[in-house]
This record gives sequence, structure tokens and C-alpha cells, in this order.
Amino acid sequence: MARDFSSNDNSGNTERRKSGKRDLNKVMLTGHLGKDVDVRATQNGDPVVTISVASSRGDDTEWFRVVAWERLAETFTKLADMGALKKGSHVYIEGRFKTRKWKDKEGLEHTTTEVVASDLMLLDKKPQESRGEGDDWTAPSVPAKSNSRYNEAEEMEPEDIPF
Repeated sequence: MARDFSSNDNSGNTERRKSGKRDLNKVMLTGHLGKDVDVRATQNGDPVVTISVASSRGDDTEWFRVVAWERLAETFTKLADMGALKKGSHVYIEGRFKTRKWKDKEGLEHTTTEVVASDLMLLDKKPQESRGEGDDWTAPSVPAKSNSRYNEAEEMEPEDIPF
């Protein structure tokens, strides 16, 4: 028997449920890239991509560090090389929060929380100057989700982008 212990604060947050099952750690956000895609490789040669996403709600803007690994990182890189993923691009990201700690060269401990991406959808429309007659263009989605309702994101004017 499942029992719902949701709070009534209308923030979307819920109180922790006490059970033997896994907790939920899922992030879904839309926003605009604050800089171009940062492509790197681990010591093992595995690709890793980092992006910075600004998600605005009225006058409130939150910045998220998003990391993509391996196959999804390769896709981010291909989209960046095609010019489809760059500073200002409107994206939908799905993933999970991950907090990690490390020590710098001076031995100081640092902590960061980032979104580990599992899904990417480009929300930009094809640029007007490259659109031809009868050209129906859809921004790529990785991986494609036929039942996703998040591709109908609210339009944002260029002057509303916080960078």
C-alpha cells in the first residue's frame, strides 16, 4: 500500500518517503546554453561534455552545470560541430543531480552539484535564413521520445536571454 506524504507548500517539493524502495532523483529542465559546448576526454579516453544552462522563470534565473558522458557526449559534440548546439541554443535536458567533491592542488576541498544528462532535446527552430520553400525541419532529439510532452516549451525572445 503506497502512502503519499506530499507537502502542501505548492513548491513541487515532496517530503522524503520512508520505505525500502529507491528514492527519485530526476531533473527535467529547459533553458539556454550560456557558452559553447566544452568537450574533453577522461584519462581513459572516454568523452565528456560540459555545458552551462540558464533556466529562467520571470526575473529569476537559475544556472545549471550539465555533464554528458560517453555516447551522449559524442552526440553533444556532433551537434556542436554542426552548429546546432552552441551558446544561446534552447534545450531540454533530462538527467539526475550528482554532487561530487575534490581537492585542488593546494589541498582545499571543493564541492559541486551538477546535472548528469541522460536525454537532450533541441528546442530551437531552424534559422529563417536557411529555411527553404516547403522545408519542414525538426530539431534533433537524443534519444527521441515519441510520447514526450516537453517539446512544446514556451518561446523566449532574444532580449529575454540572460547573457
